[in-house]
Amino acid sequence: MAISESWLNNSVDSSVINLPDYDIYRSDRKGRGGGVCILLNKTDFQNFRISEIAHNVISSTIECLFLCVASKEASFHIGCIYRAPNSSLLDDKILINELSALSTRYSDLIVCGDFNFSDISWPLSHIPEGNNSSSLFSEMYLNTNYYQLVEEPTRFRLGDTPSLLDLILINDDSLLSDINVSSPIGKSDHAVIETIIQITASPPQNINEPIKVINYNEVSIFLNNLKWDEFYSISDVHVLWNIFKNTLHNVIASNSKMRYQRMNKMKPWINGELLKRIKYKRKLWRTYKTTKNSDDFKTHRVFSNKLIDDLNKSRQIYENAVVNKGPKAVYKYTKRQLCAKVSRPVVKNSCGQFCNSNFESANEFAKFFENTYSSENLSDISKSSLKECISSHLDTVEISETVVYHELLTLSENSAPGPDNISPSFLKRYALQLAAPLAHIMLQSLLSSSLPSDWLISSVTPIFKKGDKTDCSNYRPISLTAVCCKVMERIICKQLVDFTMKTDIIPTTQHGFLPGRSTVTCLLSSLDKWTKEIDRGNSVDVIYFDFQKAFDKVPHRRLIHKLNEAGIGSHLLEWISAFLSDRQFYVRIGDSFSDTYAVKSGVPQGSVLGPVLFAIYISDLSRLLKSNHTFYADDLKIFSDPSSNYDILTDDIKTVLQWYEICLIPVNRQKCAVLHLGGKNPCLPYQIEGELLREVEKYVDLGVTIQNDLKWAEHISVIVKKANSLIFLLSKCFQTLTKDSFLILYKSHVRPLLEYAAVIWCPYLQKDIALLERTQRRATKMVKSIRDLPYSQRLQELSLNSLSERRLRNDIVWTFKILKGYLKIDLSTLFHISCEDRLRGHRLKLKHEKYKSRSREHFLNNRVFNAWNALPANIIDSESVNIFKSKLLLV
Repeated sequence: MAISESWLNNSVDSSVINLPDYDIYRSDRKGRGGGVCILLNKTDFQNFRISEIAHNVISSTIECLFLCVASKEASFHIGCIYRAPNSSLLDDKILINELSALSTRYSDLIVCGDFNFSDISWPLSHIPEGNNSSSLFSEMYLNTNYYQLVEEPTRFRLGDTPSLLDLILINDDSLLSDINVSSPIGKSDHAVIETIIQITASPPQNINEPIKVINYNEVSIFLNNLKWDEFYSISDVHVLWNIFKNTLHNVIASNSKMRYQRMNKMKPWINGELLKRIKYKRKLWRTYKTTKNSDDFKTHRVFSNKLIDDLNKSRQIYENAVVNKGPKAVYKYTKRQLCAKVSRPVVKNSCGQFCNSNFESANEFAKFFENTYSSENLSDISKSSLKECISSHLDTVEISETVVYHELLTLSENSAPGPDNISPSFLKRYALQLAAPLAHIMLQSLLSSSLPSDWLISSVTPIFKKGDKTDCSNYRPISLTAVCCKVMERIICKQLVDFTMKTDIIPTTQHGFLPGRSTVTCLLSSLDKWTKEIDRGNSVDVIYFDFQKAFDKVPHRRLIHKLNEAGIGSHLLEWISAFLSDRQFYVRIGDSFSDTYAVKSGVPQGSVLGPVLFAIYISDLSRLLKSNHTFYADDLKIFSDPSSNYDILTDDIKTVLQWYEICLIPVNRQKCAVLHLGGKNPCLPYQIEGELLREVEKYVDLGVTIQNDLKWAEHISVIVKKANSLIFLLSKCFQTLTKDSFLILYKSHVRPLLEYAAVIWCPYLQKDIALLERTQRRATKMVKSIRDLPYSQRLQELSLNSLSERRLRNDIVWTFKILKGYLKIDLSTLFHISCEDRLRGHRLKLKHEKYKSRSREHFLNNRVFNAWNALPANIIDSESVNIFKSKLLLV
């Protein structure tokens, strides 16, 4: 328990509080009022070492208490704060600086208390104006990796508007779950905030990390000399695969050795030579302490300064090498620098008891994941029909050595191997030698409609999402499948997608998993229609559907039935049927594996073909809907003007429910919602199976927060907070970045957060533009060599443009893609080409659109109008998107 405004002082002994099962830790006010305390249950924390953390907040209006709660297996840091409403700006600055420093120092921090910032609105969407305590606290919050979890008022007094004064700040979003604001205690006007602290024991780390060292030259010689002649005479795919797999395993085993790298607790950039010099520096200090000679002190100081310079250079070399290795290395290094312990999931079984081992936890996860699959009634398969007449057919696909070779070259070397333990990096390195035998296996697999058993099994790792860590339902299964099978899937997928695009099996309203379509095209298509309706003075109701485990629920026989109706037949259909049948999975936690379970339904998780098969399965639903709608995979939204089309919308809701009942994919009614757009919206009610549909003021649609007034302040505040938190963490971990290394980190990790779908939400209010730019301004200070230069000069040094300039350029590129037909969707209504012949310049000048509303005024076609029309013809006539981008940089 953490109590803010405890009103304890030195005249009140802790024994008077009389809570025998608790240890109390206090920070009292010298005068009347104030004070904080934390009480820890003796039983729960009997194996933990509790110690107070020193801090710099000394004030008559602010009390702080920070504790380190640690054991050998787990730890966290917790603080409680009371800040009086009349606290001075100077004291508040000290508190804010201390909170920022604590977040830098600890990666498992919980801070709670009564902060009395009544003028801050949560969730924080902007920094309050002025140089006051609220603006400074807000700026600190946005610029660190804190997350504030309380979202409803916590102080209630008759005659006053309820206010949110009591906050919980954490810098690891998995530390707490189930925030609940409950009734006050006694006569207090502050509510009690309840939550669950989730700390998981970390497994003991192996001091010796095994590393497999492969002699690639010897492997290359062996594979070059290997004769596959007899191999090509075999047609049994299972025999072929076992020969191929065993050959690779044997050549690796005979040409590799295990090297054990001792995990040094020192920083990884400190090598043996530097370690010797650190010891020598200590020896010089001991000499000075003995002699008290000024020359000995000077010797120590000179040596120490040189050592610090060399340590910084060594760290810079190491950190830059990490950055250049790619995102996986950056993530691993960041975790290590933050001292983040890697914990294993410990969940409860069906009896509510904790699993005692990784094996038990793995089996509990496996049972839960198995229960997500559905059974299928084959008697009503005919109702699940595409209802389309397809004249074209796709009966087989081309598989050749050349095709396989090119696919192997595209493999990511950083990807993990599947259950067969054949890594993509190995396949890519020896693509030339392995393409032919692998092509033979794939061809025989296609002809025989049979797959090796290794290709039908998945290794599943549960990844925590949010909520209660002990509940299996709060974990997402991440599947690894055989890389060789994925290569064959990719070959099939490309030819299957080409076929579906030519035959229009998958409608243009489906934006997922297809070339020329994306989450952004899905949003762009929707927002174009919404803003037009709003501009005409109409309203729009957007109904969002959520489906439970849609990818896992797809029934196999119904899917095969629809594929057959779509024109997919013969060898290819039989291979896909075999690909879906007799699949199995197991769950891995650490070095423990669960029992193997059958996959009874669904398109395979972690596969290449799965998403496209799903898109074909739900393709007929689009043809049944009468209102406007868009899909992104299983994310469906329908929308229309409720004043004139309310009956159509309600009928479409029934159509969706009926379709999903026939196709055996259940609707998650609690997560479905309606968003009412437009100032004159009548806000009519909708029902799903007799229950009122949840009405929301905002909805996160494919990663973009849509507000009912079509403003973007909340979305911008969310992405700025994420970007600033990441900058804060990267700054802690990478302290010696060169300009080149910074650019790699910034462009790959931070800037994408600030620019995802910017063509949808491009800001027009100066406060939003400034908030975004301030994030890049802060990021550029990560490079120490240019930190003190003005922002404009830092941009020049780094060859960066302002984010505003990049958003304008992004708008122009999207306009080029749309008008030149690079996007495989119909956005013809978005732009209108001017028909005047006397115009100078290029032939794709836009016609000016009249508008009345802010949302339409600042939509893509209107905000890009002047910049697009001013471009010279030689840029507009570019032969590709990349050429267009290159020419645009010169303007």
